[in-house]
Amino acid sequence: MNEQYWQQAQRLQELRTRTYSALGGGSGSGSGSGGVGRIPITHAESGGSSSSGGEMLGVVHTPNSSIGSSESLRDPLIYPGLYAPSGFDMLGILIRVRTRPNPVIDIGNVDSSVALVLCDSESPDLPIVYCSDPFQSLTGYSSSEILGRNCRFLQHAPANTVELSTEQKSEINRINGIARRELKDRIVKGEEAQVKLVNFRKDGVSFVNLLTVIPILWDDGDVKEKHGKTRKYVVGFQVDAQRGFS
Repeated sequence: MNEQYWQQAQRLQELRTRTYSALGGGSGSGSGSGGVGRIPITHAESGGSSSSGGEMLGVVHTPNSSIGSSESLRDPLIYPGLYAPSGFDMLGILIRVRTRPNPVIDIGNVDSSVALVLCDSESPDLPIVYCSDPFQSLTGYSSSEILGRNCRFLQHAPANTVELSTEQKSEINRINGIARRELKDRIVKGEEAQVKLVNFRKDGVSFVNLLTVIPILWDDGDVKEKHGKTRKYVVGFQVDAQRGFS
């Protein structure tokens, strides 16, 4: 996505927030509370091809919430879809990554086709609170199997899917152990990081995951309203190192 796109996206995000608040969306009550809701982004919308016929990308973790069609607020500017009570959306995440101060790692022009997760760095064990559709496609896991877990579950093959020799297990543990230590140190310090890990898809097939971790702040909308303060999160971009960004 070029610079003009990002400027337009930011202006649209601000306009949507103001419009939604004017329509009564900022009252903090009900399942549609909050300023910034969810924007569905498709490959087609981002200028690429889409095999899903314009499906919304991304799944939001909304524990203990029930959204009925009669109660849900609709986006007045973007799409006649439902707002996500958690306030997370693909565009919101990418904008925060794009506009972060003092970037260290150049991740290129990523868009909605990238596999990513959003983890809550202020909750125990950094649970995943958002995952994109491409992340589900990359790993083979559904959102219900992903959300609420730590990303390290991908470092283990599911039971009865693959047989590894002792040597293979030892080498995988060595590689992942080094990466985990670096990730832990960088995340604690609030720093960006990029490591390679051996991960496993749901079917047991292994792949080398080029993981890029970017800390961000979420300081508006439902997220701030829910927690009463700016909240710290970590964005994890996953790429099959043998394929690279598509």
